[in-house]
Amino acid sequence: MISAEYEQEYWPTIQNAIDLLLTQSIGHRGLVSFENVYSCVYKCVCKNYSERLYHDLLFEVKIHWEKVNHELEVKAGQVLVKIFDSVLKQFESSLRGLIPLFTYMNRYLESRMDTDLRSELCRSFTSVLVDNHVNRVIGALEEAQLSAFTVPPSTVFSVVSGLYSLKREYVSLAPYIFAKYIPNVLPPMSVSELPLAVEETRMFQQNLIESGFSRGDQSKKRTGDSDILSKYYECFFPNSL
Repeated sequence: MISAEYEQEYWPTIQNAIDLLLTQSIGHRGLVSFENVYSCVYKCVCKNYSERLYHDLLFEVKIHWEKVNHELEVKAGQVLVKIFDSVLKQFESSLRGLIPLFTYMNRYLESRMDTDLRSELCRSFTSVLVDNHVNRVIGALEEAQLSAFTVPPSTVFSVVSGLYSLKREYVSLAPYIFAKYIPNVLPPMSVSELPLAVEETRMFQQNLIESGFSRGDQSKKRTGDSDILSKYYECFFPNSL
């Protein structure tokens, strides 16, 4: 294969598939011919164009993510969180299409560069886009915690889990938000931290009440619950009653 053959015959087909996978609706694969693109990638790898294909792929996805990055710069608050959630989901969807298409190139990365395509794409996506907005997104989530359901819990979970899967260091930006949705993110709670946990629960319940949620019929509380709770506090907080 000569350079002109790669540039005129193989790369345009692969490039078109990349652009479609980065932008088309989640779950929709009808516009990409898997067999055709897979064959192009296979031929490029067999003819020693793996490295060039790898760099062209990363450059193509970087261009797309830089465009999305600029679009997010003008968003804020709940709107930012909602769009950022969509971007994370779109990224995961594109990975499910890109990685199978580049299976043969991925073997080259694993054998020659001691890495893999998923890791490289996640690293690029994180550095080009996520790192630029994660502090604002976390700030919007923290603000939303002050008022119940300002941002739907399902959206918060989606964003938090998406960030955690990309880079676990993001936990340090808002440990207690991550801990609400990711098991075992924080070390086990100590006895000294129980009063704070109780106060956070009380404030959350108060926010729910102020938002119009009723506490229901308190007469239906199980008999003996108050006694059990009193004994619990007597054990751990003998001076608080």
